[in-house]
Amino acid sequence: MRGHHPGNVLGYHGTSGAVAEVIVHGRGRKPLEPSTKSYDWLGRGIYFWENSQQRAEHWAEKQHPRDSAVIGAVIQLGHCLDLLDQRFIDLVGEAATAMCGPYRKQGRTIPRNTKIGAHRFDCALIDFIRNEPPDRFGGPYDSARAAYIEGKSILGRSAFHRRTHIQIAVYNKNCIKGYFWPAEESLETSSVPLGD
Repeated sequence: MRGHHPGNVLGYHGTSGAVAEVIVHGRGRKPLEPSTKSYDWLGRGIYFWENSQQRAEHWAEKQHPRDSAVIGAVIQLGHCLDLLDQRFIDLVGEAATAMCGPYRKQGRTIPRNTKIGAHRFDCALIDFIRNEPPDRFGGPYDSARAAYIEGKSILGRSAFHRRTHIQIAVYNKNCIKGYFWPAEESLETSSVPLGD
């Protein structure tokens, strides 16, 4: 199964101003480092909000209230574990069964996700897929992307949630083609008129 994405996408990463300066002004010589937390839902990788500078800004302001910054990246997803594609959702379901069997046989506790957003099961599952032989689950993967349903429901009755976004985790640093400082955007100026 191939999930090769030949085009580029824009991703936004929230961080501290100091880190952002090093990354952007270093012209990629000092790349972002992968997150290795056990609760990152797409496993160990470099995380971006796809096409959502504002979500990256909110995250950066929360994590770095005195020195927040957002950098953009041009990302070629390459061989992507794309959880917006039913084939890969089915594959992850098969992998979950394969991963949980040995836990049960050995009497080990299967990692759990929590209501506050610690995705330990999801992280273990994606890392399991990535660490298996390539012919088992279609790897190796350069990246993963998935929709993350987050926040309160709009008006408490809608299926739309206020902080839903698409998240990308990059595993292969060569997929990041360049970093940039994003332009300031507002709703009034976000549409760019096309020429005649």
